[in-house]
Amino acid sequence: MKILISCKDIDEALLLSKYDVDIIDVKNPNEGSLGANFPWVIEEIRKKIVNREISATIGDVDFKPGTYSLAAYCLKILNVDYIKAGLLIDREKSEILTKSLRKATEGKKLILCSYADFKHIGSISPIDLIDIAYKYEADGVMIDTYDKSSNRNVFDYLSLDYLKEFVTKAREHDLIVAIAGKIGINDIDRLMDINPDVIGFRSAVCDKREGKINESKLLKLIEKFKSC
Repeated sequence: MKILISCKDIDEALLLSKYDVDIIDVKNPNEGSLGANFPWVIEEIRKKIVNREISATIGDVDFKPGTYSLAAYCLKILNVDYIKAGLLIDREKSEILTKSLRKATEGKKLILCSYADFKHIGSISPIDLIDIAYKYEADGVMIDTYDKSSNRNVFDYLSLDYLKEFVTKAREHDLIVAIAGKIGINDIDRLMDINPDVIGFRSAVCDKREGKINESKLLKLIEKFKSC
């Protein structure tokens, strides 16, 4: 199981690279759950950190296949390892968009993200997204939470049984499977039982989501993760 921690700038990325973080994820919390960062920030991180996997997001996406295919193609050129897209759309539109994203990201790992609070925002469900990811040859699926303004996390929206089904079905389709969504250090034991391939964090290592990574919190999280 890999640990993914999101950063928002080069200073945070370099801090993460000092420790045992498997995937350094680049996003912009000010622009949403999977807010996209600036290409020059991602470029600098990729150039300075060569010994870790880097992921980046094209954002919480609506139905603009051309716009987001262009963004995804940019991340391909910037040579990140994983390209993530959060789908704020229904199943039919998700199919059309995924087809375009797969073409734009050929040769890189495409990770499709659905939201634990999908019922509240009217987007595709995590389970339904698995079929689309498999059909259009994406590399993985992820669950995150869209609404970061509340204290609710992924477990407040989805049951353990649902999350286990998500992981099992994704693996049956040979997909990488990741879970995030305001996960705290006390949630790690439950996630070990669910056993996704990747667990994603940011809020747990920051004093507040839009703030900087707190090194002390980061070290406590890594210690807990590695001890499980």
